[in-house]
Amino acid sequence: MIFDLFNEPRTYSGSMSAAQEWGLWHNGGTFEGVRYIGMARLAADVRAAGAKNLFWAEGPNYAHSFAGMVRQHAVLATPNVVYAFHHPSGARDTAQWYTDFGYLTSTRVGPVVDGEWTNYIPFGQANSECWPDAPAAVPVYLRYLAAKGIGMTAYQLATGLLVTSDGAWPARRRSARPSGSRTIAARRPSRPTRAPGR
Repeated sequence: MIFDLFNEPRTYSGSMSAAQEWGLWHNGGTFEGVRYIGMARLAADVRAAGAKNLFWAEGPNYAHSFAGMVRQHAVLATPNVVYAFHHPSGARDTAQWYTDFGYLTSTRVGPVVDGEWTNYIPFGQANSECWPDAPAAVPVYLRYLAAKGIGMTAYQLATGLLVTSDGAWPARRRSARPSGSRTIAARRPSRPTRAPGR
């Protein structure tokens, strides 16, 4: 079981400097009247409580990027932490991905995962997470992740969010069988019998 320590931290304002943003994320502080303990203490406290699980630590500003984390001395000291990002923003190219998260694996800072992969709803519609150049950019992105050893999980396996169905798949599947083929149904194995008295 993986512990995602804090989903999409929102302690960020466009007027913050990188030092303020990463300082608040790492060390905690007050943001918009609310006191936060910071990711370093959160990870250390959960680990001290006995959790041996793998931790996912998501970056500030909805976990879009880890750009600047090393420069701002905000790397977590707690062991067994994976840096998880969501919905990469900005340019869709290898240079941007390297700046946002790829450098963490290249420089051996730590493992990385795309914790909420999405590319859903046609671009331009409300709540779209679809890149306008998805047919070209998504294969490049997936190859980039594979080359860097970066894993991913799906945001949601739901129609319209990550998968789409026109309802015709079973019919196409049946019609795609070669002539003369037959369907073989798997049968549940019978239960082994016990010897009397055992």
